[in-house]
Amino acid sequence: METYEHAAISAIAAPIAVWQIFGFSQHFVPLSLFGFFLGVFIDLDHFLVQRLRDGNWNHLKTAFSDVRTITTDNGAALEDRIPNWSRYLSHFAILATAPVLFAAFSFRLAALTYTMLGAHIFCDIVRSWQDDALGFD
Repeated sequence: METYEHAAISAIAAPIAVWQIFGFSQHFVPLSLFGFFLGVFIDLDHFLVQRLRDGNWNHLKTAFSDVRTITTDNGAALEDRIPNWSRYLSHFAILATAPVLFAAFSFRLAALTYTMLGAHIFCDIVRSWQDDALGFD
């Protein structure tokens, strides 16, 4: 999925997740923003995967030379050179480790982290299935 799609989904899912996990409190807005950023910026791992595959940071330099590339055409920023299995593997590695790290601070914070990262991965998988079913590459 593209960044703007993840942003839209995270903007809806984060406040709902915060409400369910923490309830309404004085920290509702900051926690919702944290959840939003988790749901969107997990995709930065694509650049790390590409770095490991190519051995250079050229794709990241290209993306930051035109920020619209990252927000509207993530595939172009990475030249569509990362296979889905690599993306999913890195996402699942983050899903397995990040909540454990946040659990050191708060189990509810770990639950929010797990929920938002899981929602991102779920949406990626659904989009991939849709693209396959519709014949998109």
